[in-house]
Amino acid sequence: MGAADEGDDAGLDRRARVPALVAEAVASGARRLVLLSAHGVGEAGDDHPLKSAERAVRDSGVGWTILRPDWFSQNFSEAFWRQGILAGALALPTGDGRTPFVDAEDIAEVAAAAVRGLCRRDRRRGPLELTRPAVRRRSAFGSVRRGR
Repeated sequence: MGAADEGDDAGLDRRARVPALVAEAVASGARRLVLLSAHGVGEAGDDHPLKSAERAVRDSGVGWTILRPDWFSQNFSEAFWRQGILAGALALPTGDGRTPFVDAEDIAEVAAAAVRGLCRRDRRRGPLELTRPAVRRRSAFGSVRRGR
């Protein structure tokens, strides 16, 4: 990806979108920011597009929560793997790799709590990883069950 992207946003640097939104939100009086990022961004290189977004939120000067969910459970039913499942076989190059899956509704509930200030993060505690390491040890396609 170059400095400018093609299409409707020609000339707009994609990495500048969230920092610009953060600056505008804070200038307009926002007191809390919640960012949906992604699992693994913390270990990613500085050129990862979500790094600048996270940095803008952390450096905004207002309260913040950065959510880093693992894979969405909906990948099985609504997205990437749906066609393979409907065809009767899902083949992925995972080897012995295991990962938990998080339901998008659970992520939304955490985000709503964060917006209300019930789930605060800060520089000391860092982004909130929405995953369960115990699931990684149990099954290749474990899911985080909704506790209702």
